[in-house]
Amino acid sequence: MAPSRTWEDLFPQDVQILIAGALSVSCDPLCRPPVAAAAVAGVSHALRELLRPALEEMRAAWTKSGEMATSLGMTREQVESATVLCPASGFAAGHAVTLGELMPLLRGLLRLDLAHKSLGLRPLRPLLSALDHAAAPRLQFLVLDGNLLGDEFCGALAAVLLETDSPTLASLKELHLAHNRITSRGIAALSDTLSFGALPQCEALSLASNRVGDAGVAALVRSSMGGGGGLRKLRRLFLHSNLPITRLGLRALSAALWDRATLPALRVLHLPALSSHAQAQHPAIPWYPDDETIAASSARGVDVVWCFDLSDRA
Repeated sequence: MAPSRTWEDLFPQDVQILIAGALSVSCDPLCRPPVAAAAVAGVSHALRELLRPALEEMRAAWTKSGEMATSLGMTREQVESATVLCPASGFAAGHAVTLGELMPLLRGLLRLDLAHKSLGLRPLRPLLSALDHAAAPRLQFLVLDGNLLGDEFCGALAAVLLETDSPTLASLKELHLAHNRITSRGIAALSDTLSFGALPQCEALSLASNRVGDAGVAALVRSSMGGGGGLRKLRRLFLHSNLPITRLGLRALSAALWDRATLPALRVLHLPALSSHAQAQHPAIPWYPDDETIAASSARGVDVVWCFDLSDRA
């Protein structure tokens, strides 16, 4: 009686490696646990050792996806088919990392709202990396208000948007970055990429309640100057509650409004303002509304909303 042949007898080592590689990418951490890979790993000691690192990684991904889905109040299957993700208060930095790693699976996602989660750049790097590889191609709304992003995040996002090998956020209509400690330096980094046509579908950009100054406003304006500039579809721009913006920044906006080729689609503009009563209490702060901006916006048909907010000015 001929001895039974083992897995090693049937398949050379290079074929075993190919099989192991195929199994290592067969697990979908949102809907398929690594059952097949575990079964094959049990065929022989050699294959078990070959598959061990990948199998451990798959099991860890399956566990993390479950924890992340729970933080969203959803099942794994619901996460994969979701068009809107808006985590509750229990969503932490570790969940953001897992979500970023799973982004390539969320092909139908239209809106991602991670507002007020105390997230900095580090837990969002996997998300940026996924977007850099054309993940979430249908994403239209990205809401990151009320985090700890700062200029560092703006620079990282700008680097991703500059990549030309694959479209990044090509469908995005709204980008919300309010309350994130962003200064003119971060806005300048983003503006450089916008001038090359990044975010071609963007209709709303919120930079309110940051630390943007006149240089940041000027950079945004420059990004759209000329017929080939960026932000061609931008309809709503929110710049209110940025203490460093003075009349110099407003004059840059006024010039943009007089030039109909700059920000050609703009219809709504939110700007910082201070009432005459508040001016008496805060004499060091310039008083807006600004007459030149009012005239330019009226001629252009732009609705300017002057926001009287002292929360960042005391």
